[in-house]
Amino acid sequence: MKPVQPAAKSAITSDICRSAQVARPRGSGFALGKDHVLDGTRRARGKSRPVEHDFRAMPVASPFAVASTNGASAAGPAEMPGAARDPPGSVFVREWFHGSLSRVDPGMDTLAIRRPDDFHVHLRDGDVLRAMAPHSARVFQRVLVMPNLTPPITTVAEMVAYRGRISSAAPELDTCMTFKLMPWMRAEHIDAFHRAGAIAAKLYPAGVTTNSADGISDIADVWPALDAMARNDLPLCVHGELPGAETLHMEAAYLPVLDRVVQAFPRLRIVLEHVSTELGVEWVLAQADNVVGTITAHHLVLTLDDVIGAKIQPHNFCRPVAKQRKDREALRSAALSGSPKFFFGSDSAPHLVGDKECRLGCAGVGSAPVAMQSLADVFDRADRLEAFTSVHGARFYRLELNDGHLTLDRKAATVPGVLDGVVPFLAGTTLPWSIRA
Repeated sequence: MKPVQPAAKSAITSDICRSAQVARPRGSGFALGKDHVLDGTRRARGKSRPVEHDFRAMPVASPFAVASTNGASAAGPAEMPGAARDPPGSVFVREWFHGSLSRVDPGMDTLAIRRPDDFHVHLRDGDVLRAMAPHSARVFQRVLVMPNLTPPITTVAEMVAYRGRISSAAPELDTCMTFKLMPWMRAEHIDAFHRAGAIAAKLYPAGVTTNSADGISDIADVWPALDAMARNDLPLCVHGELPGAETLHMEAAYLPVLDRVVQAFPRLRIVLEHVSTELGVEWVLAQADNVVGTITAHHLVLTLDDVIGAKIQPHNFCRPVAKQRKDREALRSAALSGSPKFFFGSDSAPHLVGDKECRLGCAGVGSAPVAMQSLADVFDRADRLEAFTSVHGARFYRLELNDGHLTLDRKAATVPGVLDGVVPFLAGTTLPWSIRA
């Protein structure tokens, strides 16, 4: 791992991945959706203001973005459950920064990209960690590890020890560490995490997901911590769902809470994790460049019908839950757009079969082993896939781009039904793309 070293920061005190400064040249406007325009001015919630984005992150002339074809007619991608159909022989890609709608012929046989990052993964602990971490390491060069263990990562010592356990399970995996933001944390705690090399803090509202019962009930409780994070330029990653709201509206209901944070700390770098709604996409786009969103592979594929449709499918149940088709299409448009405000975080959250197939099944999709194969089926274009998985996130966290590469071949492969005690995402489905060994 090679973070770009800032001129005015102290040396890294551990080998835990941390943020560093990169100059951000400005470019022209970018916008999405009916409430937005392409002339550099965005309209959202009745307001207009100029916006600028870092178009250096656009996937242009990458040395790794290669798409080759042998001229033969390629078979269409395997249909995902609940997936909306595009016209035969084409994939819709919004060319938002050109203001046009293009059809890309999916006739490519190879997608070769810069080695990707996963900026949101649950590696768990114990036996599950030892089983699952190698799957991430085979695909991703760098991962941002979530801290909601039992007990959670709330001290520097716990963070360092957890990184050691991850390194033992997958020595080749570069791990960027986070800690769980707690109501009692003050500036001295944030300063200590920053000195120890934490790359972000994770905010869990109380009770919204796995191991979050001790999360944040009142956002004002973490005001001193957020102030220290803004001072240290330490990003805030947010599970953006409001406790007590109806399940399909939890993300939308939490956006006013985030508005308060943005208004109080305009320079704080914020990630709305696993965006799952059209409103979430629009909210991210309405913010300044220091506010971004991650998108998962499973939210680009699933809708609620794939969870509670004709039959209950517990291995597709996650938080935030997959939503409606309009939400999925908004997420696809955002991911495919080339905007640096959206990048990949798998939110891969594996649970053993018995913890999913029971009366009170856990939330989480174990997607890491097949995330890139399923993304290739959505993108089908190397430059956009590379920007989404290998460029935008690294630049947001101010890290050097990876120097390795990953190649996917149009070669059908069936996802195993069970993998190391976990039913992986799209288990039993034949995907048209495979990762080259």
